Amino acid sequence: MNPDNRLAALVTAAASAVVMVWIGFHNFPLYHLILELIGVSISIAIFSMGWNTRHITAHDFFAVMGCGFLGSAVLELLHIVTHEGMPPSGTWANPNLSIECLLASRTVVLAAFHYALHVRRRRMRVKHEIVLAAIMITVSLAALLAVLHGASLGELLIPAWRLPGQMIWRGLLVAAMLFGFWELNKIRDLSTNGVSVHVKVIIASRLLSELFFTLRLDPAGCTAIFGHLINIASRIAVYRVLVVSTLQDPYNTLFQDLTDAVLFLRAQRHDMLNDLTLASTYLQMNRPKEAQQCIEVLAADLSDRYNYTTMPKDAWCQIINAKSRAARAQGIKFRYRLEAPMPNDFNQRRLLPKLVGNLLDNAIDAAGNSDNPWIYLEWVADSSGSVLRVTNSGPPIPEELQSRLFEPGQSTKGADRGFGLTICRKIANELGGFLTVETNSDSTSFVLTLPNPRETSSRRAAGS
Repeated sequence: MNPDNRLAALVTAAASAVVMVWIGFHNFPLYHLILELIGVSISIAIFSMGWNTRHITAHDFFAVMGCGFLGSAVLELLHIVTHEGMPPSGTWANPNLSIECLLASRTVVLAAFHYALHVRRRRMRVKHEIVLAAIMITVSLAALLAVLHGASLGELLIPAWRLPGQMIWRGLLVAAMLFGFWELNKIRDLSTNGVSVHVKVIIASRLLSELFFTLRLDPAGCTAIFGHLINIASRIAVYRVLVVSTLQDPYNTLFQDLTDAVLFLRAQRHDMLNDLTLASTYLQMNRPKEAQQCIEVLAADLSDRYNYTTMPKDAWCQIINAKSRAARAQGIKFRYRLEAPMPNDFNQRRLLPKLVGNLLDNAIDAAGNSDNPWIYLEWVADSSGSVLRVTNSGPPIPEELQSRLFEPGQSTKGADRGFGLTICRKIANELGGFLTVETNSDSTSFVLTLPNPRETSSRRAAGS
């Protein structure tokens, strides 16, 4: 949620709270009815989402919690019907029964909460229908006991602390809640993405609401009004935790995985086209053996069998010749200087033609946007290794793009582009080298610095 939406939500929530408090002071039965129905609606929404997604989530935490909230909703409806001032004309009003149904509702939710934590920690799969049936049977028994016991009580004992049994019950519920959230905090994936903040809100609001309900002197007084309001805030936070941690985050992760897979496939397609272009070049030169060798490299690449085949010895030169013809066909001046020995190392012969092809493709696209287009390639050697520099006359790379230049899909050339440089960086890393970019108002250069093959081999041997 962006800051503007968050601010709007906070203002709306504050205004709604003020209106509800005003209603509470002027008509408590209506206030109580509205908030309790909101709480029941949230409970049913949690059950609905947990139940309808039980077969597609990776665990049963949400489904078990949803069943618990459905049972809670049933008991809360009984609490509403038996509350003082509820229609029709207070026929079923019984304050003792109303309070006990409310406590039974919280007990069912906490029991489901602890069982859901047990299921999550042990990565259990449960029979959802059996869990739902067990909870509803428990709810029915709890409602029956509440009716029998509530009817047997005489005078209503208000405030709650005048009834020792109820105080003990409330204390046990608070202790069970705190212990459950302490256990919840140990589950790493449930304490990320802002969920921990909402967990703290739930704990604080539940403690405050229990304190208000316990200390109230009047069933319709200030403590009751604010206690119910805080209880709704707690229920909304519970909804947020369950939905985000169990549904939203996994789906975001799923879509991110799909996005990464699409980017990978596009990069593979980009690399494959260059290999097929090289094979086509050999076929046009009537050299079918080398074309077959290129296709074998492509097949090995797709099956991760890199160590069994490599490019033809002159693939490096053929790539440069093919790209120079393509550049000149577009009116781009193409010059090159090859002073270092031709790649003879196995990995360099396999990978450098792909890297050179991608760098030259990128240079051709960039140089085509200049008034006097040109490309210059040089391959030189020094004491530490070999340096490949591909320079073009294209416009400078924007500063804000430079830090993301080698990320997949980063391109100013439109959709489905921006994979060549990603492939080049990957090849440079595999060869133990470094690929950097130098750009100014006159030209842009991509520079590959490679150590001597012997040095690379010795480093790998030392690392192993």
